[in-house]
Amino acid sequence: MKAVETELKERTAAIIDELAEESHIATSALLTHLIEDGLRTELIKRSVRLYAEKKVSIWKAAQMADISLYEIMAEIKEHSVPLQYGVEDFETDVKTLKKLKSDI
Repeated sequence: MKAVETELKERTAAIIDELAEESHIATSALLTHLIEDGLRTELIKRSVRLYAEKKVSIWKAAQMADISLYEIMAEIKEHSVPLQYGVEDFETDVKTLKKLKSDI
């Protein structure tokens, strides 16, 4: 692990201390949890934005956010971003399915 030092507003630090005490965990453990949750949220937001800008595929967006395809699809829907799935994508999927079927 890497130790990181930061400065917080007094009110923010007091709230974190209060939450840690209520949860019966160390302040550092709570901070780690909060940072990891926030990071996950930011990674998802970035992935959805890049997908909406057509800079990455839906598969790449899921990979970048470290979530499943189904989870990124739900996030894309939640952010009201239309799915980018055209005729070419459909034809590619049909070819893939035919190949998979013939391999069985």
